[in-house]
Amino acid sequence: MPLCGCSSTFYLSVESNTGWTAHIKDRTVDGYRDQEIDFTDDLPACPTVVKKTEGGELTARIIVRHHLVLFTGEDVVVDEHTTTDPYGSVTVCIDKH
Repeated sequence: MPLCGCSSTFYLSVESNTGWTAHIKDRTVDGYRDQEIDFTDDLPACPTVVKKTEGGELTARIIVRHHLVLFTGEDVVVDEHTTTDPYGSVTVCIDKH
């Protein structure tokens, strides 16, 4: 039976042209523009990201990045939502670790 040195890292990816606040379980992250936030230790989780402005666009994604012994595999998008609403919010979820 082959051994697998495998692991996965879970990221909240925010793409935006404005300021925003992400709520991940008991922590809050303020950001501006694009950012990836590792939330592997917070699983399972449904992060919510809120725009801080009337204008602009915000997309939130949960990305799973698989790591093998010799290379990093492709990113897998698990959930994705976009808002252009004034002070809009989106919630993305993952229920498995």
